[in-house]
Amino acid sequence: MAKKGWHGQSARHSLAARGMKTSCPKSKQAMTLIKFSRPQPNFNIISVGDMDFYFSYDHLIGYAAPGESLNVVMKNRWGEIREPHFNLIEKDKSYRLDSNIFWKKLQGELDKRSLAIQTMT
Repeated sequence: MAKKGWHGQSARHSLAARGMKTSCPKSKQAMTLIKFSRPQPNFNIISVGDMDFYFSYDHLIGYAAPGESLNVVMKNRWGEIREPHFNLIEKDKSYRLDSNIFWKKLQGELDKRSLAIQTMT
């Protein structure tokens, strides 16, 4: 039995009635691959295209992009509980950036790839 959507119509018809596309685009445009991994509890890596984004709990703390000689990591402002996550990315604290410099460098990399990050509040 088909699932029923809006006003008893099929779910596909329901979406079409609302003006939404109900089929896959036939474009040959390249798709961006998104991957997720969790090498340690509360430490996540999300890969989007050729960039890796490193998260400690729910905060972005670093990234890796082609052309960068090292992973780009911000300074740890959260305390020792997150330090192991920072060390997974870069152990040498002298390479860690102040928050405002980190975000400017990241924005430059995102702009090159037509990507954006939306912060959630």
